[in-house]
Amino acid sequence: MIKKAEKILKIESAKNEPFVVMSTDYYKSLMATVEELSDPESLMAVKESSKDVYENKIYSQKQVLKLFDASNKLHTKSRKRSKKD
Repeated sequence: MIKKAEKILKIESAKNEPFVVMSTDYYKSLMATVEELSDPESLMAVKESSKDVYENKIYSQKQVLKLFDASNKLHTKSRKRSKKD
C-alpha cells in the first residue's frame, strides 16, 4: 500500500512495517524545522507570532511598505537638514 502526502511517500511493507520516502530537499527542510523548534527561544517566538495572528495584531504587506516608505522619507529629510547645519 502506498500513500502520498505532498512530498512524502508512505509505504507499508509486506510485514506492515511503514517507512517513508522523501526528497533530500524536503528532508533537509524538515530537519531544519525540527532543529528550529527544539530551541526554546525560537519556539516561544513562533507561539507569540501565532498569538498575534490569532488576535489580528498583524500588518498587511501594503501597510508595512507604507510604513517603511514614510520612515525613509522622514529619515531622508532629517539627513538633508543635518547636512545644511
